Order: sequence, then structure tokens, then C-alpha cells
Amino acid sequence: MKRITDMPPTKPAYSREFREGAVDLLISSARPLKHVAEELGVSPNTLRLWRNRAAGIGGEGRDRDRREPGEMPSGASDPDEASELKRLRRENEQLRRQRDILKK
Repeated sequence: MKRITDMPPTKPAYSREFREGAVDLLISSARPLKHVAEELGVSPNTLRLWRNRAAGIGGEGRDRDRREPGEMPSGASDPDEASELKRLRRENEQLRRQRDILKK
């Protein structure tokens, strides 16, 4: 009788720099997500999750309740101002990443 003791392989730990670079590559290239994921050796779903988190979409996971320093809480008195601030911070972060890619 053969005993099954093999555990499924664990997920590789990707550094923050790798994840950010992968998202930057995806955003800056005109190629489909699936092709970029294959090129980088990651799952398309993983790359999609990284992209969505970077864009602030689909707040699943550990980062969902975290706010940027100085960001207004969700119960702020002016929801339009809070959403505008959040949008501008995301845009600034994306522009910083694109600038860093161009520097390299």
C-alpha cells in the first residue's frame, strides 16, 4: 500500500519590488495579462490580483483595511473629497512607478 505524503507545492514568495515591477510591466505594455504572466512565470490570477490591489480595486486580502497616511477614514464627512483624495493618491503612485521604469 502506497502512502501519500506529498504536500502540494507552496506558493513562491515574491518580493514587493518584483510585484510592483510586474504590475508596471503589465500597465506599460500593450500585451494581454496572460502573456505577461507567462513571461514572468506567475499565474495570471496572481498578476491580476497584484494589478487590482495596485489600482485599489477589489479590496480582498490583508491590505483591504489599510489607509495611506493622512487619508480620510471611510466615514469622513465629505465622501466626494475622500474618494477624490484616494483617486489622486493612486494616480500619483502609478505615475511614480512609470517614472521609475523609465529611469531604469
